[in-house]
Amino acid sequence: MKTTHPMSAVIFALLVTLSAGCSCGARTAAQLLNDEADALCTWEARCGAIGRSESAKCSAQAGQTLHDSTSYDVDAAVAAHRLQIDDAAASRCFDSLRNASCSYAEGFSGAACSKVYLGLVAIGGACQSSLECAHGFCAFGTATAGCAGVCTDYVAEGALCSLAANKRCDPAKTFCNNPTSVDAVCAALGAAGASCAPASPCQTGLNCANSICALPPTAGQSCSFFLGCASGLFCQGATVTTSGVCAAPVRPGDACSNAAACPSEQICAGLLASGQGTCSSFLDVGSACEVAKAERCPADMQCDPATLTCVRHPDPVEGAACTVSGSECAAQGSAIFAPQLYCDSATLVCAKKHVPGAACTPAVGGGVDPCVSHCNATSHTCDPLADACF
Repeated sequence: MKTTHPMSAVIFALLVTLSAGCSCGARTAAQLLNDEADALCTWEARCGAIGRSESAKCSAQAGQTLHDSTSYDVDAAVAAHRLQIDDAAASRCFDSLRNASCSYAEGFSGAACSKVYLGLVAIGGACQSSLECAHGFCAFGTATAGCAGVCTDYVAEGALCSLAANKRCDPAKTFCNNPTSVDAVCAALGAAGASCAPASPCQTGLNCANSICALPPTAGQSCSFFLGCASGLFCQGATVTTSGVCAAPVRPGDACSNAAACPSEQICAGLLASGQGTCSSFLDVGSACEVAKAERCPADMQCDPATLTCVRHPDPVEGAACTVSGSECAAQGSAIFAPQLYCDSATLVCAKKHVPGAACTPAVGGGVDPCVSHCNATSHTCDPLADACF
């Protein structure tokens, strides 16, 4: 199902693990961050999250946000020969992101980004992040163990698993079948035809349809609102409660009655107002618009009924008065280059969120977390975003 809202949260979480910076390969640390931000902002502009004229501003702010969101020192890891970067893999990663589907149903798998970093630490060696491990993951003994991590291999299929005991399953092949049980074991991800459930997932590339692992349906096959179809198709006629049939998108300029029916990078304009629309390209800031087809304005804008032009939602302002809920400090639409603010419960003004490792006071009374990551209620510091020790 296509949407004008970006997958920023999902993609951003993935990119943070790739973005700490590295001085190896052809890219410098700053270039790696900038290329990453450019790729994300190119995707957002293509898919109607922001206007195309906003890409440069988006890239500058996204690069700064990525820099602020991690304190893991990749440069130090490279210098210590615990880590390398594959520059060609980084290029493939960013190209994949720039050209990723605009549909939530297809999403961005991140498979092209899985080989950007090459861990050099063998099993049993000291580590500060799972990125550094040639195999397995970096296991930290306790929350107070500092950076005393040890590269630890995944347990085998059929062996006991426990996150608390650092007995993890290989996420590419297996899953822990009952994480809260003392007799949980690593079970194989479901192959095509195998039984599945939310707690018993399928192999990558397969859907859990009617409790059976299967390839996404192709043209003419039955599909559902939530699972969708094979790449390049949409689920025609599907609703939340009824199934549909996989079909190819209609052409640019054609009529549409489904948000996902239009080609990539287009929107079914008028659908929200009348239930019928026309496949149209996204507009930009300042472009003339129609209130009845307001979807043509990117997600970070609205069609101003007074001027009939696309105007940006105002960014939240640091220092502005706010209530505990923090809604006054939250950006509307696409927030990729809006400041990351929260409502400080002590002063009731919008303040900049704290970076990982900074001191913090946990939110109270339903307030917004003061950290880019999460404010640890025990240590009163912002947790790391990635599986790393800072």
